[in-house]
Amino acid sequence: MLVQWSWEVTKGNGPRLLRENMRSHAGRCADAKTCETAAGTCGLDWRSAKMFLWNRKRVCRTKGDRGVNCMSKQIKLGVVATEFPPAIGGMEQHAVNLAHSLAEHCQVTVFTTAEHRGVQYEKTPYDIVPCLTLDLEYDVNTLKRSGFPDVWLVLNAGYAPLSLEIQEPVVVYCHGNDFLKPWISGKRGGLEYIPRFAARTPYLWSKAVTLRSMVARKRIRKGLSHAAGVYVNSSFTKELLRASTGTIANTVKVHPPGIASHFFLADTKRSITAPDAELRLLTVARLSSAARKKNVDNLIRAVARVAVDLPVRLTIVGDGDLASDLKSLAGTLGLGDTVSFLGILAGNDVRSELEKTDLFVLASKSSKTDVESFGIVYAEAAAAGVPSLISRSGGAVDAVADGVSGIIIEGSDDIAIAEGIKRFARSRHQFDSRKIREFAEQFQWSLIAERLFHDICVDSGITQTLACPN
Repeated sequence: MLVQWSWEVTKGNGPRLLRENMRSHAGRCADAKTCETAAGTCGLDWRSAKMFLWNRKRVCRTKGDRGVNCMSKQIKLGVVATEFPPAIGGMEQHAVNLAHSLAEHCQVTVFTTAEHRGVQYEKTPYDIVPCLTLDLEYDVNTLKRSGFPDVWLVLNAGYAPLSLEIQEPVVVYCHGNDFLKPWISGKRGGLEYIPRFAARTPYLWSKAVTLRSMVARKRIRKGLSHAAGVYVNSSFTKELLRASTGTIANTVKVHPPGIASHFFLADTKRSITAPDAELRLLTVARLSSAARKKNVDNLIRAVARVAVDLPVRLTIVGDGDLASDLKSLAGTLGLGDTVSFLGILAGNDVRSELEKTDLFVLASKSSKTDVESFGIVYAEAAAAGVPSLISRSGGAVDAVADGVSGIIIEGSDDIAIAEGIKRFARSRHQFDSRKIREFAEQFQWSLIAERLFHDICVDSGITQTLACPN
């Protein structure tokens, strides 16, 4: 459900007083009379109070045959997600699947960027409020007026300073690039104070950008120290966070992303192709200059090396500004009939491609400011019973068990990738699709969300369910 922002009912102290009034009525009827009483306390008219209650999803429910109306006391979770559909990417899918899964345990409202206003979402079990501007100070003030959930879950380390500004507990989920190269700006970010002529000077501009990153990381470090809990998506990200921000490692909990249910195919034995049969490879990645870590160009070069000795076919799913360059590279290497570009596909279509695949290949190449902190696509391939070939780079090693659900290579250049593909071709019969699926079961969203929600409750000091009184 897309909630249109109502400034009329969120200005001033009205929301805070109304919230306090409604909490004081815990267990009492949340009908029109209660709305009218609450409105009189905080100076809002009855209709505004009713609108406010509706926006916060405080639903009047009937209990049993006694017809007693009582206020739902489910925990109200505010999720701050800067990356959210309809934008395309792993973080966007992680955010929407996380919201869906947590909505089974609590009352969820997703706060995302204002550019999503007007987007027609399908019916969801949670509210969507498009209000973020990526300006920290402005957004903090906006979130303060949001009606105050019981606890906040922030999916970008750049919003960790929210824990310094509000009374409700804040839990921060970090994924790596959000604190290595933070992009959430603020009044003290450094760029807005430099003269216009400096902005046109590359050297001065680069220094200003560096200054902004330093200020942002310092702000993140302080916010994390005041957060109720700090979570990361992999053991690699946990160590990276400790090294980058000085966060105490034993206070950070690892909660990997989950896998959408449609990736778990029917539990049947996948047919094993003969050693001399065509080797079917698949990769799924953004083909953009902002995601060069996906290393798709070296994969194409590796396929050219493998094609000399083995019949092979590579299917590439994804799109971006580098797509034309990659197609030209494939043509230059004589792979016009060997490499297929399918563009962007929906989840079910990706699953269909996995059904026709022998090996999923994505050997990422991380840098100091751009890392593959987990790689949910590897776990999705495993859910389909397909082994993966990855490089020992970033947090991908948490998503693949070497020799069980895939092969881990040490390098990420085309020679190392080609050797890894040949190694799989020689040992493909050793990979059992059932064991691969069993490895992937630990990443089911139902399990991931249950553990995450439990830790949110424990770290925030709130009970998981507050039932209506008898």
